[in-house]
Amino acid sequence: MIAARPNWREQSYEDRNPVWMSRGTEVKTPKGLKLMWENPEIVLYDDDPNVRISYPDLCEDGSEIYLTETQKAQARVHRLSEPLVRALRAGADGFDARAIRAEAIQVSLSKGAKLPALPAFVSRAPILPYGTNNRRAGFAIEFTFAPLLPGWTGTLLESWHPANGGIVIECVQGDVIQARLSDGRSEWAWKSDAFKSTGGEHHVVINVDGGPCIITFFVDGVFSDGGEVRQFGWGRFSPYFRGLPANMAMEISAASLKTLRFYSQVLLAAEISALYREVLRPARRPETSPAAGVRRWRVGDPV
Repeated sequence: MIAARPNWREQSYEDRNPVWMSRGTEVKTPKGLKLMWENPEIVLYDDDPNVRISYPDLCEDGSEIYLTETQKAQARVHRLSEPLVRALRAGADGFDARAIRAEAIQVSLSKGAKLPALPAFVSRAPILPYGTNNRRAGFAIEFTFAPLLPGWTGTLLESWHPANGGIVIECVQGDVIQARLSDGRSEWAWKSDAFKSTGGEHHVVINVDGGPCIITFFVDGVFSDGGEVRQFGWGRFSPYFRGLPANMAMEISAASLKTLRFYSQVLLAAEISALYREVLRPARRPETSPAAGVRRWRVGDPV
């Protein structure tokens, strides 16, 4: 995709922020062993998207995983949080969907539902000049829906006020999910990759991560990475986005939306895989603790 650009030589070193890591598993096939890669996790980022992070090295010390990286004359070591380590070592097997959903805000699909209170993304700094304090907050939305007809387009969820903002989630172009968000001061939107319509229900998770200020989509357990259509399936939003307003009325497409949950933090890709696997196979699994306190390291933070 980069090679097709007229100035590809100038751009070949760009976009090395954030750093993603994927868990690979060797699988036996008739043609020998094959590496199967799982959905990626964000492990390192810098607040400035133009900062290029060097290729990190991974070091294991017992149960802990460290990443080393450099930026010219600066060298750093980052210790991954326990949930991230578990995600990279065990994948979906390290998480129990029941424990994850126990932390969710279950929203009734009946008339009168309201947008729940979700974390504020920024606050006023306590010292002069009392500017913006990025709280590194985030949230996730999980829902299942069934298109009314093949190629159906329409609104799945809408909670919107012309002055206060809100959120609108739509099925557009027949096989793409779009989320439009506003805090009343700025408005932005992003789309998922096209998904394969099966005629049945689809499982969707949208992560809005206020750390690196990145929105990601997972449709039917697959991370939207852009595929062959676009370089980025994930998008960036303003670091000054304040978050969604609370307690506003929600209009829900009861005919197509089947379940709806909000989470007061972003979910790991491994957690999302566990949730999707539970949708496909609702058999009970051994319970493990949810990944509370997940931390994605901002470059420059102390270990």
